[in-house]
Amino acid sequence: MRAVKVKLEFHWGFISRRPTFTAAQPSTVYPTLTSLIGALAYGLAKLKGVPEVLPKFMPVRKGKRVNLSYYSSAIRVLDYCSWVTYRIDSDLEPNLGLVETMDLSKVSLVLGIRRGNIYPGSPYLWGVQPHGKVYAPTLKLTVTYFPRRPEAVNELKSASWLITRVGSRESVVSVNDVRLVDANIVDIKEVSTKYTLPREAIEFINGRHLITGLFVPSEEWFNLMTVKDVSKHITDFVIPLELVKVKISPRALVIVDEEGDAYVLPKDRVEQAR
Repeated sequence: MRAVKVKLEFHWGFISRRPTFTAAQPSTVYPTLTSLIGALAYGLAKLKGVPEVLPKFMPVRKGKRVNLSYYSSAIRVLDYCSWVTYRIDSDLEPNLGLVETMDLSKVSLVLGIRRGNIYPGSPYLWGVQPHGKVYAPTLKLTVTYFPRRPEAVNELKSASWLITRVGSRESVVSVNDVRLVDANIVDIKEVSTKYTLPREAIEFINGRHLITGLFVPSEEWFNLMTVKDVSKHITDFVIPLELVKVKISPRALVIVDEEGDAYVLPKDRVEQAR
């Protein structure tokens, strides 16, 4: 199989909103896999000429088609990409990693309060909301996209050059390099890696790392306004802060590319491109 490796550099840092909050808006401390799929979706949409939101249809008995729901255009990326992972190339504080900061913002509450509380000088007109950001100027990532089929490789590569942000629209990145690499599944039980991996994919880990919950891409996740239980889409991931040695669980497999980088991927989420 072949994989697409993308070198990204953040300008100031990033914002990746947690969808379970309404007033407060904290950010995930590390880029999520859904954000990396969304980043690629922009480039793919430009190449294909598709809008940001796509309708999906289903057939009915009378032979007509009715609108079922609307999806983010990121769902198209799932047709090309089976999995994505990344490593942090920048040096981080050894035992701390990235840190989220909160900016306090003054916001109007007029639309959410009773009419009787709206009058000049009312203490209910304004509120304070914390907005999370991860300040990390020049943070560098190597992102690896695994294609679902061989013919998708070149399109993934072209779309990768058009990545402009990871996370919110303000989370601007530069693409420093994009290249194709040969990769093969290796039948081994232990491996050393710097790439993020699902916690359930390993039985043991040795080396400095952090564990955090990240959102996992799926068709349901990109179905607009239909996700009811966000927890079903969150999986604990290992974020290596250095080269870590892991023992692979039976639910995972190891892929090694031509540059010697090793990846631990869940078996049920990966299809080998032949």
